[in-house]
Amino acid sequence: MKTRTSYFFGRSLFYGIGLSYLFKLTKSNFWIAFLVGTILGILILYFIKNTNNNKIIKNICGIVLTIITSVILINFAHTLYLENTPLLFLTIFTLVLCYIMSKCENNALTRVAQILFIYSIFSFLFEVLSLVPHVKISNIYPLFNSSVLDTIWGIIVFALISTAPIIVLDSESTSKEKIINYVISMFTILIIGFLSITVLGLKEVLIYRYPEYVVLKRIKILNFISNVDNLFSFVIIIDLILTIVQSIKNINFKSKKIEIGTLILITLIVNYICMNNFTIMFLYNYLPYIVIFLLFLILIPKR
Repeated sequence: MKTRTSYFFGRSLFYGIGLSYLFKLTKSNFWIAFLVGTILGILILYFIKNTNNNKIIKNICGIVLTIITSVILINFAHTLYLENTPLLFLTIFTLVLCYIMSKCENNALTRVAQILFIYSIFSFLFEVLSLVPHVKISNIYPLFNSSVLDTIWGIIVFALISTAPIIVLDSESTSKEKIINYVISMFTILIIGFLSITVLGLKEVLIYRYPEYVVLKRIKILNFISNVDNLFSFVIIIDLILTIVQSIKNINFKSKKIEIGTLILITLIVNYICMNNFTIMFLYNYLPYIVIFLLFLILIPKR
C-alpha cells in the first residue's frame, strides 16, 4: 500500500515558523531558496538510506518533534481561532487526542493519510484558483534584495526543515515514495510562498507570523461568500496533527508509566512555550539549529 505520510511531514515545519523565517531571510529571493532547497532536499532523501534506530535517539527525536509541531499547532489555534479557550486545556486536549491516534495501527494511519492527501490536493488547487485574481506580480519586486549569504543559508534551511521530519519519522515509505511525496509537498509550499508574497506584498508578509493563513482571508467565492479560510486552514491542521501523531509513535518506552509521564512533561513544556513570547521567538530563531541537531542524532552511524 502506497503511503502519503511524508507529504504531510515535509510541510509541517513551514507553518508559523519556517515560511516566516525564510521570507525574513531571503525576502524576494525566496523562490531561489525554495527551488534550489527542493533540489538539495531531493538529494538528501536520495542519498540517506539508513538512519540510526537506537531507541534513545528515536525517543529524543520523537519528543523534540512532538514539542515543536505541537507548539505550532496550539499557537495557531489559540491565536487565530480559540483565543478565549484556556491554553492548558487546548494543549491537553490536543496532545491526548494525538496520543490516542498514535495507538492506531500503521495501516489505519496510512489509509487515513491517503484520504487526507486527496482532500489536501483538491483544497490546494481550489485555493490557487481562488487567489490567482488577487496576484500582483509587482509585489515581488525588487528581485535579488537579499545577500548571497542569506540566500545560501535560506537554501540550506529550506532543505533541512523540509526533509528532517521525513527522515526522522517516515520509516515505512520506500525512497522512491518519499521523493515523489516530497516533490509534490514542496511544490505546494513554493506556490503558497509565491501567493503569499504576490497577494499580500513583501512588507505585509514580514509582519505576520502566519502569512500562509492570512492570505486565505482574501479568498471569496462568487465574490460574496467570504470567511472560507476555515476550509483551507484545516489542511494546515491536518499536516500538523499527522506529524504530531507520528512523532508520538516514535516515543517508545518499555514502561507505560514512563510513557505517560513523558507525555505529561511534553504537555507542560508545550504549554510553557506557548504562554511566553520569548520562548516562541527562541523556537522561531533557533529552529534550523534544532533541526540540525535532530539530523545529527538520527544520522549517527550505528555501532
